[in-house]
Amino acid sequence: MGHLSVHVLSVTVATRGKGMKWRCIYAAMVSSWGMRDGTRHGESDVNDQVDNEYIVSSDRMNEMVIDAIGAEGVHESEEPTKAAKELYELLEEVDKPLHDKTSHSRLSIVARLMTIKSQYNLSEAGYNETMNLIHEVVGDEAAKDLPKNFYRSKKFVHSLGMPYVKIDACPNGCMIYYKADRENLESCSICGESRYEEPTRGKKSRKVPKKFLRYLPITQRLQRLYMSQKTAKHMGYHAQPHSNGNIIAHPSDGEAWKEFNKLYLEFDKEVRNVRLGLVTDGFTPFSAHAAPYSCWPVFVVPYNLPPEMCTRKSNIILALVIPGREHPGKNFNVYMEPLVDELLDLFEEGSLTYDCYRKENFTMKAMVLWTIHDFPGYGLVACWSTHGKLACPICGSDIKTFNLKHGKKPYWFDCHRRFLPASHAFRKSVKCFRKKTKVTDPPPKHLSGVEILEELNHLTLDRTGKNKYEGFEVPQLDRY
Repeated sequence: MGHLSVHVLSVTVATRGKGMKWRCIYAAMVSSWGMRDGTRHGESDVNDQVDNEYIVSSDRMNEMVIDAIGAEGVHESEEPTKAAKELYELLEEVDKPLHDKTSHSRLSIVARLMTIKSQYNLSEAGYNETMNLIHEVVGDEAAKDLPKNFYRSKKFVHSLGMPYVKIDACPNGCMIYYKADRENLESCSICGESRYEEPTRGKKSRKVPKKFLRYLPITQRLQRLYMSQKTAKHMGYHAQPHSNGNIIAHPSDGEAWKEFNKLYLEFDKEVRNVRLGLVTDGFTPFSAHAAPYSCWPVFVVPYNLPPEMCTRKSNIILALVIPGREHPGKNFNVYMEPLVDELLDLFEEGSLTYDCYRKENFTMKAMVLWTIHDFPGYGLVACWSTHGKLACPICGSDIKTFNLKHGKKPYWFDCHRRFLPASHAFRKSVKCFRKKTKVTDPPPKHLSGVEILEELNHLTLDRTGKNKYEGFEVPQLDRY
């Protein structure tokens, strides 16, 4: 298998003056992934590491309920946190069978119906009629604990402690109405666009935002991994020996993981601290014939788990849904602000969490180890332009781009020969590559995170407050 480029992203946020300055420090680290066959990557057999019943595919709703109530045996040991205790008590109550002739509980019925509503685009009225039919069939006495409509069903599901937050946003993507200094504004402080839709004439209606960001806090979702014995006992898998020779069987065998452990020894001491990957890509949620619409979900993936588990759908956590209809472009970091704030808090302070496998509380911390995306997505997440002469993140400003003779477009055809050994015959070839061109330059220097930060500090924010810079003041970039 070829080389996999792993981009390590460290993001810090500093508030200065009127705006927010994002400093993104990234380093490109390349590691080889050994592949023994088409589906295996060097990891040991699944049966040796993970319970068979966790791998076998089954009913998704039953699996969710079983995982959620997996804390059987919360006996005399350390008292669970208040949030964990409330969840266990709630699940024990709602998981009782609806009546003695069914195995379905109030929770499983409501969750299944809401899943059907989402999958088949069922209207709210259709959901309410379905719930009324269930009440008529089983009788009001047996169904007395079931919510009677969609509104009450949502309130019931929200009581499980998995909320999401709607944050109003500027229609042009300039800012989000987030935190005390912005949440009460009526219009964008950058472009002046109104926050709300124009009210209908002659009617007093509630204010409807023109655009909003859906944010799903990840702290409680990460804590759920430790509230279920199915996952809690595997969250320390990364610290166990599982590599054979030079084969990378788990991301913890790679250079990026090991380097981070050397830099942050205190974080590494607690094996239950969570290492995350941040994943994003754009897609069109509607049919190809519909009007263009670009939606960007942002996921986090916990890599503490074995490879067979960390990429399961149930363990991939949705954190943000960045709305369209336009591509977010350079305003991507505007929408990332609440998630970055939460990640910084998890890294610096952590959150008290109950581990139902070890029957003890601990302070869970988390950090983003790398990001996963395609090359255009790299430009959004790492704040590196993937267009124009400086598109290559490896070469940076020391790139040998040239323009086509007639089209005048930038071209990178002959930039690879400089990575060959100095005595390689291809470096001297004047016929096989660019005509009459020999390559004697060494490979570009690999900049450290500190060196990149120094270059970024030379940039000056645009006075309008938009996510632009007034000019490149870094000497290496002046020639372009």
